[in-house]
Amino acid sequence: MAATRAVAVDHEQRHTYLLALARRADQASLADARTWLRSARQVLADQRDPAPGAGTACAAIPGAISPCSLAPDIEPWLRRSRSGYLADIEECLRQLRAGESYEICLTTTVTIPFTGDPLACYLRQRRHNPAPYAAYLRLADTHILC
Repeated sequence: MAATRAVAVDHEQRHTYLLALARRADQASLADARTWLRSARQVLADQRDPAPGAGTACAAIPGAISPCSLAPDIEPWLRRSRSGYLADIEECLRQLRAGESYEICLTTTVTIPFTGDPLACYLRQRRHNPAPYAAYLRLADTHILC
């Protein structure tokens, strides 16, 4: 993936960097990058010290969980069943005990139906869990909150 726009946050130094790639000789590309930088700067300024509960434009989907709830029941949207995942954990433990590995990173994917503002939802998640390697990716119409 080639990212042409990024927001990088240095939590230790408490700095945020906006990055926008553009073709130097292409005036339209430069103008587009500058427009994005201004817009991103404004979005970040609007997110500073939000009031509790502010900026959480998350709407529930009938029959689905609220995408921004802090403790949702995600089991219906797991890519792998709970029993399958637990079996994978047991297999990982067996492999560790057998000396086949010293470290295993077992993950799974959850795809949850969503309506609302994905960025606002991600920022709410970050306020509740400021994980050091978290990410928000927007790829056309796809949003990844990680």
